[in-house]
Amino acid sequence: MEKKEVIQAVVMADNFSDCFKPFTSFNSPALLPVVNVPLLSYVLETLNRNGVEEVWVVCSTFVEKVREFVKKGIEQYMTWSVGMTVQVMGCEVRSLGDAMRELDGKGMLRGDFILMNFDTISNAKLIPLIMKKHKENCKTDKDTAMTVVYKKIMAGQRTGNEVLVVTNKQTSRLLFHHRIHSTIKEDKFKFPIEIFLENQEVEIHHDLMDPQISICSPNALPLFTDNFDYDTRDQFIRGLVMNQELQAASIYVAQLPNEQYAAKVSDWMAYDMVSQDIINRWVYPLVPDMGVCLLKQQYLFLKNNIYRNNSVKTERNCVLKNDLVLHESCNIGDKSLLSRCVLGKNCTIGKNCTIQNSYIFDNVTIEDNCVIKNSIIGSNVKIHSGCSITEGSVISNDCVIKSKNITGWLIQSQIPEQDDYSVDTFEKLNEQAYRIKEEAPQMNDSEDDLDDDNNDWQNYIKLKQFSPHYESSNYSSRNESEDEENEAEMPQEDSHVFFTEVSDLLKRGFEEKSDPDNLILEINSSRFANHMLLNEVNFYVVKATLCLPLIQGNTDPLEGFKEVYKNLEKVIKNYIKGDYAMVDCLNAIIECCEEYEECKPKLMKLLHFLYNEDILSEEVILSWYEDNEVEWVKRTLKKFIEWLQQESEESDSD
Repeated sequence: MEKKEVIQAVVMADNFSDCFKPFTSFNSPALLPVVNVPLLSYVLETLNRNGVEEVWVVCSTFVEKVREFVKKGIEQYMTWSVGMTVQVMGCEVRSLGDAMRELDGKGMLRGDFILMNFDTISNAKLIPLIMKKHKENCKTDKDTAMTVVYKKIMAGQRTGNEVLVVTNKQTSRLLFHHRIHSTIKEDKFKFPIEIFLENQEVEIHHDLMDPQISICSPNALPLFTDNFDYDTRDQFIRGLVMNQELQAASIYVAQLPNEQYAAKVSDWMAYDMVSQDIINRWVYPLVPDMGVCLLKQQYLFLKNNIYRNNSVKTERNCVLKNDLVLHESCNIGDKSLLSRCVLGKNCTIGKNCTIQNSYIFDNVTIEDNCVIKNSIIGSNVKIHSGCSITEGSVISNDCVIKSKNITGWLIQSQIPEQDDYSVDTFEKLNEQAYRIKEEAPQMNDSEDDLDDDNNDWQNYIKLKQFSPHYESSNYSSRNESEDEENEAEMPQEDSHVFFTEVSDLLKRGFEEKSDPDNLILEINSSRFANHMLLNEVNFYVVKATLCLPLIQGNTDPLEGFKEVYKNLEKVIKNYIKGDYAMVDCLNAIIECCEEYEECKPKLMKLLHFLYNEDILSEEVILSWYEDNEVEWVKRTLKKFIEWLQQESEESDSD
């Protein structure tokens, strides 16, 4: 009887850099919380969902803390502990290559295994697709050492983990690998001429992101052992690709399907980006209200992407805007405003505070009249009244902040006993706050340093450029060299294709009374296939709804919309969440009215209907109307706006 193969995985719990300092001075980066869940938990949950049975967590720093975390997770019956064995291997290594050589020496891996970093967050289905493809490659090519998994991204999107690769079109064998530098614009690339002479057809991929997921064959470990100059995975890949005949080893490429998510939390900028993806449910089912790693629900999922624990207490006049995660026992004071942020357990926010685009860990106290924007606040921090913390500031655990104006500072509560920095590295602010004074390292322009997944200059720049909000221009697929005439053209072909597909989907869904959840899945698949931004999706879903025949062919378009809304309410509410989405909705309505004159007289009643259905909020309508300069819109909505303003005044007086 054939023995069943045990599916194994290796998780690297170190990134061998200081891109998450000052937190990594006193704790493992693998335990850094993302949306109130440690990074390591996401990786273990992903592996468990893929049927992995044995996991080796390899770490060289804070080994006991990682062991305690795993032990506690098993005792608390975390979902990843069910049916999966997790063991922590502590060893003195300084790179991924050292760790792989250590694993090879111990002989613990018996076959193909999954290699992931602690900072990879994904809902990918690796076993049925990627592992199967890897095994097929191994059958046809006995020298297969690794299958590298990439994720296609929108043209122009920058995550800090983009790669340029060339593959054989028929076999997907990797022929060339280059990591795109995050801070240097590269517009010229050199390819070895042999690639085109020795391969009948090749594909050049310039739209891939590397989430650090690999399927390794048993012969990958000896290759690390035989080549002591392979420290990073990039060096391993380049070495095998450049010396394929000498090394007798091949690497293949696999792409995740569009509907599957994968990203690497490599720095604070990526931390913000991935956190917002989780909050906006792109990583489903790894979302807050599904209880990641837990067998209980911790949050209620509310309108405007607000995840709120039942024990959260808010004063009457506080404002919770959008994209919020509020953990248990949080208290939010009177007239405080929260938007696009995450609060850990037992956080207390005083009166008249503004917290935007920020991440606050457990047991934080923020006194009255504080402003926190675009920053990270660690656990057990106390911020005195009147403080302003902005521009990518990062404050580690146990600090006390009294300084009134902090912009872009890195602060920790104490100086490490064994500090690698010079005596002048720290500036004392008080007994529990030391500012880290940074100087940019000298830049090395060598090709080897630029094409590596771990260089100090890259980490330094990213740490200083914590991004408050990713505007649509950051994801533009247009080339910067295009002239103004091209920029003024009609929307790209992708937009037209997406709009047509969504229109057909909604038309069929309405006629056949389809399950709204299935329609949402199909719309999301079309979004990824056509590289659409979220604001474009919101716009075209509303426009496609308003263009349905029952509405446009109706003598009373409003009655037609109400009939459609009965069946497509869940679809519309899925996309129109938050202030930005509401503006997209309003703009789509105006465009439809300008294309179909019959809709203009019904504009006021349509907005009133959406307002009553909680699709549009009073604040957004008033703000949008004030900024709108179209004369007919101003004239048509004048009475409705006056009524809204009157309602607002009466509400304030009450």
